[in-house]
This record gives sequence, C-alpha cells and structure tokens, in this order.
Amino acid sequence: MAETHATAGETAEPRRRPWWKKALLRAAVLLGSFAVAVLLVELAVRAMGLHVPPRGEGAAEGVSRAVPAEKVKGVRFMLTPRVTRTRTYPGAPGEPARTVTYAINEHGFRGASVPGQKPEKTYRIAVLGDSFTYGVGVDQGETWPLAMERAFAELDATRDVQVLNWGVPAYNTRQAIALLHHWVDAFDPDLILLCAYINDASGEDRGRKKEDAEPPWEVRWVHRLGLTSGRWGDEAPKTDAQRRMMALRERSRLVDLLAYRTNGWLQGRVTMRNYVEDWSEGSPGLLMVRSALAVGAELADRNGIPFHATMYPDLNGPLEDYAFAEQHEVFRAACEKVGIVFHDIAPALAGRDTSTLRAHAHDKHPNGAANALVGRYLAEVLLPFTRER
Repeated sequence: MAETHATAGETAEPRRRPWWKKALLRAAVLLGSFAVAVLLVELAVRAMGLHVPPRGEGAAEGVSRAVPAEKVKGVRFMLTPRVTRTRTYPGAPGEPARTVTYAINEHGFRGASVPGQKPEKTYRIAVLGDSFTYGVGVDQGETWPLAMERAFAELDATRDVQVLNWGVPAYNTRQAIALLHHWVDAFDPDLILLCAYINDASGEDRGRKKEDAEPPWEVRWVHRLGLTSGRWGDEAPKTDAQRRMMALRERSRLVDLLAYRTNGWLQGRVTMRNYVEDWSEGSPGLLMVRSALAVGAELADRNGIPFHATMYPDLNGPLEDYAFAEQHEVFRAACEKVGIVFHDIAPALAGRDTSTLRAHAHDKHPNGAANALVGRYLAEVLLPFTRER
C-alpha cells in the first residue's frame, strides 16, 4: 500500500480553505470595517454637535375661515376677525425658543385696529399678498408692511402713511385681487401694492392638478423611504415607512441628518422643476396670473388708484446667482404690460447670507431682519409715487 504521510524533512501542504469560506471571511471583514466606520462617523457627528433642528408645533390653525362664493367672490377663504393664535419655534444651539403671535383685527386682516374710513391727512397703502406679506414666522411688529410704515414715518414726517396688511397665507394673485375688489371701497386706499411669490403660478387651483400625472420619481422615493423634513414632536408619523424611518432617526443622529438632507434635495428638485414649468409660456398658472393682474389694473384705474407690485425672492439659496431670476422677469413683464409699476426688491437683500434671513430652519419664510430690509427699501422706492397724490 502506498505511503501517504510526509517523510522526515518534508513539509506537508497546508489544507486550502474552500472558496466560499474565503468569501465569507472577506464579507465579514468588509462589514466589520463598514460598521466601525459608521460608528466613528456617528460619534463624530455627535461630538461636533451636528443635528437636525427641531420642528415647531405646526402652523397656527384657526386663523382663517371658508367664505361662500356668493358672499366674497373668488377668495374661497379669509382670515377670521378678532382671532389670536400662537406658534412656538423650538430653540437651537445659540438660538432661544420663541413664540410668534398672529392677531387678526376686527376687519379680518393682520394688524392693529384701524377705522374703515381713512383719517384726514393720512395716505393709505393697501398691501396684497400671501404668507410672506401676512408674516408667517414673525410677530406683527416684524412684518415687512409694518416695517415699511415705520420707514415712511422716518422718511417723511409731514404726514401719516398708513399701511394695511391684506396678506393671507396661501393666497395667489387671483385671490389677492378678489380681496382687493371686496375691500377697496370700504378702505379707500391711495396706493395698492401687490407682493407676489414664486409659487403664485403653482397649485391645484392655479392650473396644476396632482391627478393629471404620476408623481415624479423624487416624490415616490420620499414616500418609499418615509422621509420628512424633521422629526415630529407630538404628531405621529402617517405611514409605515415614516414610522420605520422615524424609529431609525430617533436612534441615530447620522441617519437623522442624512434623511433630512436627502428629503430636502429630492423635494427641492421637484419644486424647482414645477416653478420653472408653471411660469413657462402658455402654462395655466401663468395665464391665471396675467388675467388676475389685468383685472386688478382695471379695478385700480377705475378707482383712480396707482397700482404697484413686487415679488419676494425665494430664500432657499444664494441671491447672487438667483435660481428664479427669469421667473421674476416674467412677472415683471406681466405687470408692466397692464400698467402696473414693478419694483425689484432683490437689491434690498443683496450680499446677505440667506440662511440668516429665514424665520426658522424648518420655515423658509423671511425673518424680522429680512422684512426690515425689504420694508425700508420699498418705502424708499415708493416715496416719490406717494407724493404725486
């Protein structure tokens, strides 16, 4: 029988591991390295104090009411007279928590009580717009209409300039003009100023219908992953995907940051695309804006009231290379075509870091500092026009 053992002085060949054992070992090493790397990044994130800013308790509810079309045509809803609501904005490192109060006067617009009849020697400006004009995220004293009123007092002490804030959250151009039609005779303004925003041509009631097309891939992934801008407080997640994602975000600050950034990136892509489409030639939203401006210009002309307009810039990115400059020019052209004087307020905020101009990390409305700059700027550019009447 043949000898199978190694003779003296000879070395036995090592037994080779099966290929699948080598693959498992390599996979284990890779997984272990990845886990260690993730753990180190998680520790680094915590050590540097990086985190998603806490969300507020939600937008103030109960400040508006549905309005029958036969009572006020074209607005669908208005602010509720004599209602006060608050919203709490959680604090962040270096930023204390704060509470914003929204007080609606007896007429149904934000601000102090004013007489319907204009006082003698008072120049009255009626400001139309949406949440940027109304002042979501700031107290009454920090809204840009009131900042403009204060600036007028400094620029021209010879008379009283009164600014009525007719801004209503979620209003578009058509609704703002309908509100003007409802109130113009009762308050007898000397000048009308409409402040639009880039989303004026968007939305279901402005020509964009959600059921018309399948949601874009970005939105589908937001839903699949259960992404949101931040973690809720008392409000529960709405879907199973959100519940799973929230469970992970509660345990890992790294996952929380990644989910927050990914959601912002995906939602931002959709928003950008929609805004460009809604302001393109022939879109239903742009047709609505042009039609509403024509109606407003005709109404103002019939009452002998100068009509001016502006557009608040979006504060989600730098203004030096403004993403929606072309859309602002489209709005300017629509205004000027019907005789409305347009004022570009981007110069008022030029050179500023837009992250310092927002009401909160989860609320991209302008803060008091931004509104103070805009109010002052508009008072300066409108001052010559107010002296003509």
